[in-house]
Amino acid sequence: MKKIILATMLLLAVSLAVIPASAVIQEQHFKGQVSVIDAAKNTMTVQVNYVYEKNEWIPYSAATTVPSNIIRGKTDNPLIQKELKQGDAVEACIMGGTDGNGEWIAMGKIGSVSSTETPFITLYGDPSKLMSDFYQGYVFRYAPVAQCGSCSGTLCPSEAAFVSVSKDGALVEEKKMVPGETYVFGKDSENQYVLKVTYNFGQASSEECSSSPVMMTGPQPINDFTIYDTQRSAILESMTATPTATPAQATVTEATPVPPEPRETPVTAAPTPSPVPTRSGFGFELVIIAGIIGSAIAVLRRY
Repeated sequence: MKKIILATMLLLAVSLAVIPASAVIQEQHFKGQVSVIDAAKNTMTVQVNYVYEKNEWIPYSAATTVPSNIIRGKTDNPLIQKELKQGDAVEACIMGGTDGNGEWIAMGKIGSVSSTETPFITLYGDPSKLMSDFYQGYVFRYAPVAQCGSCSGTLCPSEAAFVSVSKDGALVEEKKMVPGETYVFGKDSENQYVLKVTYNFGQASSEECSSSPVMMTGPQPINDFTIYDTQRSAILESMTATPTATPAQATVTEATPVPPEPRETPVTAAPTPSPVPTRSGFGFELVIIAGIIGSAIAVLRRY
């Protein structure tokens, strides 16, 4: 009897220890217009028209996961601060909440929020965090390569990224890019428009560096690109032109944000988890395991 009880408890403890769990920082997706860019405070405010919920875009008035149609988040991306302006239509992803402490991790400029299809003209940040494709049918995909000797927790810096660009279902080019590298995908094609891509920096999951699951809590990896969908003739002209020095200027766009739309108090729904989960830690499972083993020892002493 003692052996059966002990074996059962130990089996339960081991089962709890090997159950994987996920922990990611909340991500939310919006379409709207740029309202305020404050370069001095590294913040950007977006007036929301659509919210991505339950795998579809719905009007803000029907959304249940955001309390206001005015969303402010952090961004220290100098190109966002310089190139976007009040009134620009964007699709965006914020990580970490909508209370002003979240960070815009992806921002794509689109032609119009009201259109059925909203292809990107320019994209800043992580392309995998946005839903739309690029103008002229371009699709951008990437896979980061972990720098395994420099991992911390669940994340490793990326030493490179394998990038593929396709157009209308056909592969245009594939290339391994390192952080800081710029490349024009399709420059040797006959396509009128091409993608000019800069890989700024990135991260990869530490699971890539281990043959066993990483059992710890940590945020999801983020990669940062700058992508312009632009005319091939303009790209080729800029590549052959003699560069001239241009003094850097800080850009600050000041505007009064549009007041929030009045609406009944929304029913708060559980946030949709990111499609890129990371592993959670041992803390809670260890407490349960210790309790089970202690109970087993007490039973043995009693018998």
